[in-house]
Amino acid sequence: MKHPVHQFFEVSAGALPWLLLGIPLDVAAVASFAVLIQLQLQHSNVEMRVGPLAYVWAVAPVHRHHHLASQTDGDVNFGLFLTLWDVLLGTARFGSSEHIKAGAIGLAGIEDYPNAYLAQLAEPFRTQA
Repeated sequence: MKHPVHQFFEVSAGALPWLLLGIPLDVAAVASFAVLIQLQLQHSNVEMRVGPLAYVWAVAPVHRHHHLASQTDGDVNFGLFLTLWDVLLGTARFGSSEHIKAGAIGLAGIEDYPNAYLAQLAEPFRTQA
């Protein structure tokens, strides 16, 4: 899950160009709906078998690598709809995600990460010892 502060900046940065260009409300609504559906599909535990399209479309099995509980291995597959930018920037990974199970995703390297929601919200602002 994204921190609400991170989400605010990400949504603002994504929406600002559209707003500055004067996007019509109905187009913004359809685009927002498409983003919502894609995020749900990407983060679902669905084995989407799309064949070679997995090299183009950022489907769940491709995006799943992004959530590996590793300080380095999860820095891949950032694309929302397409893998194009990941390919161009060298952050694409297309191997099988069958080995990525519930225990293999999340955070790694933080032994005392809090369980309570409010403590998790405060965690990025906590002074590290």
